[in-house]
Amino acid sequence: MVMDFRPVLHAVGVVLTVLACLMVVPAVVDAAYGYIEWIVFAVSAGLTLFCGLGLALGAAAEDYRLDVRQAFLTAVLAWVVPCFFAALPLMFGQAHLSFVDALFEATSMHDTRVSACMRSGCRYV
Repeated sequence: MVMDFRPVLHAVGVVLTVLACLMVVPAVVDAAYGYIEWIVFAVSAGLTLFCGLGLALGAAAEDYRLDVRQAFLTAVLAWVVPCFFAALPLMFGQAHLSFVDALFEATSMHDTRVSACMRSGCRYV
């Protein structure tokens, strides 16, 4: 049996679109205070919005009933994929983190445990 990925990709696209809208908030605040970092957040939000809308609209389907496999895949991808996009401001912003460090920080910020190392200054975990 072949699994239909359209509902999964649509859900991930919606999550990315919401993340892009939330990335606009720090961009507006940084611009209001005169910081140059607003550009990084705006570009990251634009890229995230482009990918999110592309997935959400490109994978639109009439029937969104998920079976168990689709539901599990949706849960995993809706948690992992936004972490990659949330890492963009950390990689290209003032922090200049490597991809792995930025992904770790974005994942720990996305996770409820928040075991980030940026505040404590540790270089490697």
